[in-house]
Amino acid sequence: MSYENMYKAFKALSNTIATNYIYNVKTDWFYTKEHKYTSCLDAEFNARNLSENVYHNLVKNVENNLPVIHKYFKLLKDRSGLNDFTVYDTG
Repeated sequence: MSYENMYKAFKALSNTIATNYIYNVKTDWFYTKEHKYTSCLDAEFNARNLSENVYHNLVKNVENNLPVIHKYFKLLKDRSGLNDFTVYDTG
């Protein structure tokens, strides 16, 4: 019930959230072009003195290990005995 109430509130704010997101994307894009970076990712990582390889390696490792998390959620679903298994059933 509390999960459903949380998402009702989220849905009620969806336009505000979308507007904020669009504003942030446009701001990041402006900053990227103004400072002559090649991409928003490049701008973000250069500001932190990090290599983009950190991000790409993280994404690659997550993608490579998705079968493990899928197996884990299948085990949770099987142990719970629920027909429909959702994210709030994992807690």
